[in-house]
Amino acid sequence: MMMKKKIKIVIGIVIALAVCFLYAHIEKNNVIYDRTVDDSEYKQTGVIESGNLNQSFVCKEDLLKGVNVKCVIVGDVSNVKIAYKLVNTGTGEEYTGTVDAKKLKNNKYYEFGMEQISGCENQEFEFILEEKGATAENGISFYITPQSEKNTVLNVKGNPTEGTVIMKTVSYRFDVETFVVLFACVAFIAGFMRMLYGLFNK
Repeated sequence: MMMKKKIKIVIGIVIALAVCFLYAHIEKNNVIYDRTVDDSEYKQTGVIESGNLNQSFVCKEDLLKGVNVKCVIVGDVSNVKIAYKLVNTGTGEEYTGTVDAKKLKNNKYYEFGMEQISGCENQEFEFILEEKGATAENGISFYITPQSEKNTVLNVKGNPTEGTVIMKTVSYRFDVETFVVLFACVAFIAGFMRMLYGLFNK
């Protein structure tokens, strides 16, 4: 009888570990800008109606599946498309995509995604945005901080610009912290339920 009970406990722990492991695979965001800067200090690029927005940065993660950028909708964007390109400046590899500006939401982050790539940690990348069909009154503007961060360079319409785009790199991976916290919660609930079961069955 005791052996069956122990087997059930072991099976329960294994199932809990497996569920927590799967759940702990999450999208992880890493900022490239200074998070201590108050929102009121942010500047805007204005609509990039000609030329590109180019932001270089060094990736902190080994994996990379996209870039989250905070956007501002200006006027009517129904005929505007955003072409984006991520370039590994060391290898020359490029990852491209296009999105309708209508999919972006005002003052929200939008993920410019791609198939996840690996081997990115400490690699320098350049993220390039081009607005097609935009005018000065109709298009997308992007938030930037007042100062440029270390290992970043910003160019707007071909002009070197002080500041860093409000953006985050995105990776999908196993997160140890999420796993530990979740398993601790599951263990606490299981222990609490067992205690209650013991109290009501005395």
